[in-house]
Amino acid sequence: MRDLLYRFSTLTGITLLLLTVLVFGCSRPPSKEMAAAHAAFDSAVAEGALFYAPAEAQRIHEALTTAEHEIAAQNARYLRDYKPAKELLEKAKTDTYALKADLSAKKNEARIRASAAGDAARSRFDEARRSGPSAPSHTITLGSLEVSLSDFQKLMEREDYLAAADKAVVIKERADDLIRDMRRPSHRNAAIRSSQGQAGDKAMSPAQRTGRRQARKR
Repeated sequence: MRDLLYRFSTLTGITLLLLTVLVFGCSRPPSKEMAAAHAAFDSAVAEGALFYAPAEAQRIHEALTTAEHEIAAQNARYLRDYKPAKELLEKAKTDTYALKADLSAKKNEARIRASAAGDAARSRFDEARRSGPSAPSHTITLGSLEVSLSDFQKLMEREDYLAAADKAVVIKERADDLIRDMRRPSHRNAAIRSSQGQAGDKAMSPAQRTGRRQARKR
């Protein structure tokens, strides 16, 4: 009887060992799960996840990297267990879907902030334009600010709201600097002299204007 029990237990142990080898030894890497998780993450990145939700995107990227390392470690073993890697990939994919669901709201918030910054920049530009013409000696001119505002609008149309907001802040700061320069007494006096000179030129005959220009060159 003891001999029979010994043989039975031995056979049972061998059977369990063979089943373990079949289950884990023949287990295949979760290639489909990996491809699905990466596809979801790449889609989120294309929609701006790295810009509008950088912390969440970084966590998902780290989870995918950990899953890849886990798969590589299991590939080097004879008895392989890909369950931990599969769980990491499933969570990464679920987190990516949640991120994409919130991405639209985050982009809308960024759009609102950029639009408000753009309005503030345009307001200061209009104030600078009302202050009078900018002198050629100014590093910042009304013309250069107009070009910058055009660039800001292009960024908004491309839905690059973070870059647009930064651009608007710079425009406002430059407009503020120009307004301060234009309100200095030295600039006002130069503007008055320039306007008086232009008025005098208009009152002269063509011959007189030519003579005056030649005298200025001497």
